[in-house]
Order: sequence, then structure tokens, then C-alpha cells
Amino acid sequence: MNEQLLKPIQEATYLTVSNAWRYRSILRYVYLQHERLRYYIVLEEILQFLKQDLHFREYTEEQLLQDLDQLVSWKNLIPRQDTGRVSSIEEFKKRKSVIS
Repeated sequence: MNEQLLKPIQEATYLTVSNAWRYRSILRYVYLQHERLRYYIVLEEILQFLKQDLHFREYTEEQLLQDLDQLVSWKNLIPRQDTGRVSSIEEFKKRKSVIS
């Protein structure tokens, strides 16, 4: 048997963890935006979309950042820094976009 067939698929890891429902919701939103040809999505947009659901009422920006970092480490998302106009270093660091 081919050795490649026995390796785990890293990009599918999010489906088997305990927080899979959160990761699936995030990736679903990113996918819907990708279908609309919106490749750059800011953090606040994702959070606003998730908070519309009752399951995400207590969901914080810090949790979203952790979830996004985890999805990036699994290679499900590719982060890109937004280089638009900013007025402070903190704002520049915070303005991270996500590409699906």
C-alpha cells in the first residue's frame, strides 16, 4: 500500500476535535464569502456573523483569535495582513484578514 494513503490529512483535523462545531461555523462563513468572491474577511465580520447564532452569544474575540490561529496551523486558512491606512501600531497588528 502507498505510504501516502496512511498519513493523516492535517486539513481535516478540525472535524474530529471537541470544538468542531465552532471551526465548522467559521469555515462555513469563510466559504460563503469565498463564493461571493470576497477573499479578504476581517475579524469583526466573522465575530458579528457568529454572534447571530445562540450558540455563540458568549463567544469572545479572544476565542475567535484562538480558533483562527488553530485553523491556520491546520492549514485550513491563510492569514494576510491588511496593509490599509492605520493610525497606530496596535490597529495595524489587529487588522488581520483571512483568506480561504
